Amino acid sequence: MKRTSNELDEAPEWTEETFAHAQKAMDIPEIAAIARKGRGPQKKPTKRATTIRLSPEVLDFFQAQGDGWQGRIDNALKEYVKEHRKRAPGSAEPLPLGFKAPKPEPCAVVKEADEDFQKR
Repeated sequence: MKRTSNELDEAPEWTEETFAHAQKAMDIPEIAAIARKGRGPQKKPTKRATTIRLSPEVLDFFQAQGDGWQGRIDNALKEYVKEHRKRAPGSAEPLPLGFKAPKPEPCAVVKEADEDFQKR
């Protein structure tokens, strides 16, 4: 016999006997194993958590593109660093802190993202 949606919506009322036989979910091994199973630690952490304050227009722009917006910000910043990191001649090391480089132009990723946003 098929149940009606009204029958499925109504849970039976708990009685004293029901409460007496109830168990905590974490006391049931099968459920506890699933509940404890999580993502776990990263094998090789590649990113660090931080807090950054962004202007509303930057945040709105990236969030409007949907899921993955934080990764797109990360990619835009990595591209910026790649294009604008200045190195000392003949050295693999970046120039020392405090070095004042000329103000750079926006990187290609930011320009492309801005053009996509303007088309919307």
